[in-house]
Amino acid sequence: YMEPSALGLEPLIESWLERLPRNFPEAYAATLRKLLMHFTVPMIRVVRKQTKELSETVDNALCQSHFRLMDCYFQHYIPTEVNVVTPQDIEKLQPHLSPLFFFTLVWSIGATCDNRGRQIFSNTLWAQVASAEVQVGGEPELQRGKSWYEYVYSLHGESSGEWTKWTQFGPSYAVPTGSEYQKIVVPTEDSLRL
Repeated sequence: YMEPSALGLEPLIESWLERLPRNFPEAYAATLRKLLMHFTVPMIRVVRKQTKELSETVDNALCQSHFRLMDCYFQHYIPTEVNVVTPQDIEKLQPHLSPLFFFTLVWSIGATCDNRGRQIFSNTLWAQVASAEVQVGGEPELQRGKSWYEYVYSLHGESSGEWTKWTQFGPSYAVPTGSEYQKIVVPTEDSLRL
């Protein structure tokens, strides 16, 4: 028996990469491997050493939550009786790999910190991106230094391939005349992300 911490996260990463959809080219696995090794493990360390978690987690569970979130996006690319996936569909995914990786990294590994920790996580991730000289991706690419937590990356629909502020999804709001104070719920960035 070995403690999970003694194994490290690399076996989990390799195991997940082996479970990618079979129709993904090897280049996709190589891109994801590079991103995972360069960002996932160091950002888990940031969560452990520099932030306060709202709910205690363990490293392998954080890593697996990142995989599960990415799997949600990759589900559409797994051929089934009902879902026919063409090579062109797979090819269209390529420019989305990097932005999806960063979006899911923030909302899995970086989601467990308090607000102060999120600022630390966001700033540290930007520093890591700069030092690795990696493109975040998206059209337009997310502007360096912006809080990762303020944006959502869209894979499908009108805003496919775009980083969009969460607040753009909320309705315009005006307090109805005569409303009781305790019944007023103003949409905020945090409530929209739910």
